[in-house]
Amino acid sequence: MMPIDRRTELANSVAIGRDGWLFHRDNFTFEQMSGAKSLTAGELQAWLDLITGHWQWLSERHIEFCFFIAPEKHVVYRDFLPEGSVISECRPAQQVISALRTSTSIDPVYPRDELVAGRESRDTYHAVGTHWNFFGGFLAYRRLAREIAKRIDIPIVDIGEITFLPSRLHAGDLGVRLDPEPVTAELRCGVSFSKSKLLFENGNYDRGHIAIYENLDVALPRAVIFRDSSSAWILPFLSESFSRIVAVSSPHIYYELIESEKPDIVVLEMIERWISSPQEAHAFRKKTPFQELCKLSVDDIASKTGLIIGHVDFPPPKSAVRESFDVTGWAVSHKGIAEVGVYVDGHLLGNAEIGTGRPDLAAFPCVDAATSGFRFRLDAGSRKIPPGRHRLMVDAVSRDAIRQELCEIPITIVP
Repeated sequence: MMPIDRRTELANSVAIGRDGWLFHRDNFTFEQMSGAKSLTAGELQAWLDLITGHWQWLSERHIEFCFFIAPEKHVVYRDFLPEGSVISECRPAQQVISALRTSTSIDPVYPRDELVAGRESRDTYHAVGTHWNFFGGFLAYRRLAREIAKRIDIPIVDIGEITFLPSRLHAGDLGVRLDPEPVTAELRCGVSFSKSKLLFENGNYDRGHIAIYENLDVALPRAVIFRDSSSAWILPFLSESFSRIVAVSSPHIYYELIESEKPDIVVLEMIERWISSPQEAHAFRKKTPFQELCKLSVDDIASKTGLIIGHVDFPPPKSAVRESFDVTGWAVSHKGIAEVGVYVDGHLLGNAEIGTGRPDLAAFPCVDAATSGFRFRLDAGSRKIPPGRHRLMVDAVSRDAIRQELCEIPITIVP
């Protein structure tokens, strides 16, 4: 159980605004937003030197650079703030944005206007959390992608390609600081016909988290992103615009990763509150060596490749099936699928028949998409699999020998 003093400390870090909307006080955010903790001339110059230094290094290697700032919820929902709260145009992030635009060729992406306008149709941030929701993330993605598309030819996901999913109740990362915990509906959405997928992530969920996304369209450009938690709601959309994205949770840019990945663009994303005085900002702290931070070398990351996308249509998870049933679904990859294996409780039963017709998948930009279906007849009785609960696993192997698990689901075999 959480100590009383720690729970009190967390509760005191939350401000309750209009209609029960919650706002954090972390990192002196209210003081930053009001301009009470604005940057001095020397501090502002330190930020300019840092950002332009990254831009210059990348420019020398003909790699595009984008500085992306995630607006604080306080700015987008200023009318929901506690009474008396002030939002100033002299806040640190706005100082840096203005200085970069007036004294350099760097134009930071700051999607405040899109997130405010989006509120006319749906909420763009979590009422009980610090971050935007998936709809807000989509709007921020659209602004970022449009800026990138001015320099690199990428497709941009349109609102018509988005499916809105059933909402679910949650307490958010601010609601959990209170007792009792307030809950609200979380707005969720995703790409209806996604050609990309999270291929790999390491087990570090703070600084040093690695996420690798790949797209079936290997002709698209590549990107490396250094980011904070705000990008978690953007990456599923942004991965539709690139063939490969390596995203690292870090305020620092690691040049050795860039040299290994050879991206067309590098994006540095920061939530607005992290743009503070250099004495406090993480971007100015000592950089941890890459392998120590991520527990992986750049060579390890380069080896994580070869996207396979697939789905098991039958049986659905947690379903009850008779002793004899068909395992069916589909699998696609850029190189094509060589085999699909079916396992029960970790034991390989055999390979499925592949190449069955799936005209509904013909739009996937990869070979054999229209014939990407598979089928496996599973006779539990003849294989001496007893009735009861079991785990069904299906994996696929591409023609270039990449193996990926498609699913592992619980099923119940009934006599």
